[in-house]
Amino acid sequence: DGYFFFSKPLSAVCCYILPLYYSLQTVPTKKGNAKTRVIVTWMLMGLLSLIEALMPIGRVHFYYEAKIALCLWLVHPVSDGATLIYQAWIREWAAKYFNTATLDSTVGKYLGIGATALRKAVFTAFKTVTGHQLYTVEEAEEADWDKDLREKKQK
Repeated sequence: DGYFFFSKPLSAVCCYILPLYYSLQTVPTKKGNAKTRVIVTWMLMGLLSLIEALMPIGRVHFYYEAKIALCLWLVHPVSDGATLIYQAWIREWAAKYFNTATLDSTVGKYLGIGATALRKAVFTAFKTVTGHQLYTVEEAEEADWDKDLREKKQK
């Protein structure tokens, strides 16, 4: 565990605090290259975080040192690694596979499925805990929530 004492916190600083600092500097500017660098860095940090969550990659020797080097290369304006990665791979891949309208409709569909499942779980939990049922699930799906709240306030 002594191995992680220095590398893991330094990795957090280099991979999250430094990009955050550059993000705060970049937002008010009109430099497209700087914004691309920051956005791509955040995308890759998200991907690395996902990989770390799904696989025990943090136990690989020198993983955090390699991650630190990658993060510094990506975010530092001199090396401009994130822009290089964007131009070499991400731009072409995104243009080929990401249609904004299709992506938005797919995400909306899955968010709707998740909202329906959450609504059913909340109503079931409420009924289980209190013994009362506010709505049936079908009524809740058809309900105009603002209208119900307005009617209750008027009474």
